[in-house]
Amino acid sequence: KHDLKNNQYSACKYLKVVKKVIKINSIIDFGAGTGAWLLAAKSLGVDKLIGIEKHYQIDIKGAKILKQNVFDKINFSADIAVSVEVGEHILPEKSSIFIDNITSSSDIVIFGAASTHQSGDAHINCREVGFWKNLFKNRGFKLVDLFRQQFWNCRKINKAYVQNVYLYVKKDSKYFSEFISVPLLDIPHPEIINPHQ
Repeated sequence: KHDLKNNQYSACKYLKVVKKVIKINSIIDFGAGTGAWLLAAKSLGVDKLIGIEKHYQIDIKGAKILKQNVFDKINFSADIAVSVEVGEHILPEKSSIFIDNITSSSDIVIFGAASTHQSGDAHINCREVGFWKNLFKNRGFKLVDLFRQQFWNCRKINKAYVQNVYLYVKKDSKYFSEFISVPLLDIPHPEIINPHQ
């Protein structure tokens, strides 16, 4: 979660895939951690950077950092919202309001949270992707498996990202028809199951 250099590298790769389809001028990161996704976005020329992070200190010039919980109400919007490796750390009963917050901030979302196969510190809400997919679906978003085939065998990409990260697109977004995929759900990455192979 907090290997800043690797996470920033991985985040750049993911954002570049989305930038092939949409122009990203602003980003909001729910659970920004040490700021990897915001730094990646900044390196790609994204102007407006918003991070929600209660526990870590983030010092990125030009970024607005909100020191609050990811499920606390916000009044910001952006071209793209991000939340990666955060959902597993929140109380299960906060899952729905967490997704409410994310989906109210953008029509395009990069989201991933630890699966039930994934060990880690303070993992109190590990879920299969179908759980999150249904929460997004109930808010008018479709899961797009945009990244996994591209990065599945890339050893430099954070394996938790490869395993868990999907794109969610709001069905009435003007970009909805631009993102097409055949999703491969609930397939664990071998390096998540056996990290020492």
